[in-house]
Amino acid sequence: MLIGGIDEAGRGPIIGPLIVAGVCMRNEDVDAIVRLGVKDSKKLTPTTRLRLLPEILSRAQRIVVECIPPSLIDKYTSSSIRGGLNTLEAMIIALIISKLNAKTIFIDTPDIKPQRFKEVILSILRNDYNIDNVDIVVSHHADVQFPIVSIASVIAKVFRDSFIHELHSFYGDFGSGYPSDKKTLSFIEKCLRKGSLPPIIRSKWSTLKKFKKTSSLTLDDFLR
Repeated sequence: MLIGGIDEAGRGPIIGPLIVAGVCMRNEDVDAIVRLGVKDSKKLTPTTRLRLLPEILSRAQRIVVECIPPSLIDKYTSSSIRGGLNTLEAMIIALIISKLNAKTIFIDTPDIKPQRFKEVILSILRNDYNIDNVDIVVSHHADVQFPIVSIASVIAKVFRDSFIHELHSFYGDFGSGYPSDKKTLSFIEKCLRKGSLPPIIRSKWSTLKKFKKTSSLTLDDFLR
């Protein structure tokens, strides 16, 4: 039996893309990966994730990875679209489901109401892809509850780490991209002082507003 799992990496950072990954596997292959020590990617070191990836790639029936750029994230963050970023993620998840070819798919939800998120995905599947025969299980902490989602989590994190590494080579070391990272905040402040934000920054993220209080150059000054 083929089952699918979908998870994301990079929803919270202020720099870089959001990566959503889907994977389809036979149950016995999922069990084999579990025996190698797979779990939620956030609990694994980068070295361990890279070690697991070749085994995942060799056993997966299908892998789909979608990269959502900061510009699109900004559009849904700042627009009046109902659901905002959750709606965008539901659209990407529906796209991945349409490519996975699995009848049962487990999904980690960003919505505080899993059933609402599930209904949005099912609606998109019916209306945009004419798919109504897939069973989806939407849950909080699905990456901990369901090994197939843990595997998708590893894929998403490895791909995002790779993207961030490439961005470092072009823009310099801005750290992890998360608002809690002092190196990331220092990079953003330098960009504001220079008067330009590179396209890797999510310009509508609330973190930027904090610079109104911490920098002599306000965000309003920059946007003017």
